[in-house]
Amino acid sequence: MRGESNHHYLQNSRFLREVATGGGFELLDLGDFPGMVRRGRGCVQGELFEVSREVLAAVDELEDHPNTYWRTEVQLADRSRAASYLLIDEGLCRRPRIGGGDWRRHRAVGASDAAGEGDSSARRGTT
Repeated sequence: MRGESNHHYLQNSRFLREVATGGGFELLDLGDFPGMVRRGRGCVQGELFEVSREVLAAVDELEDHPNTYWRTEVQLADRSRAASYLLIDEGLCRRPRIGGGDWRRHRAVGASDAAGEGDSSARRGTT
């Protein structure tokens, strides 16, 4: 995602638009980054880029495809389809779910909690 630590992999790729998956996905908190899994009924917020084969190969390596993440096509909320990475590492798949499937919002709430600004439900990790 733009502004995130690994965005430099996409810096020369064309940003198309913000997107959300169709239902059937969850986003998990893996610490410094998220992981998307195919389960539940939720949607995950993300961004769509047009990438070259070279960039795709570099991102495959970053995501440890096909060992930790599996690159596959997913349906978006607008019914179009796009490639995305699904977490397949069974140990990591038990990590906490990010309510609303929005990594940026989750990180912002975490930052406000650290400063003592979050509401009590956010501090308890409930949605």
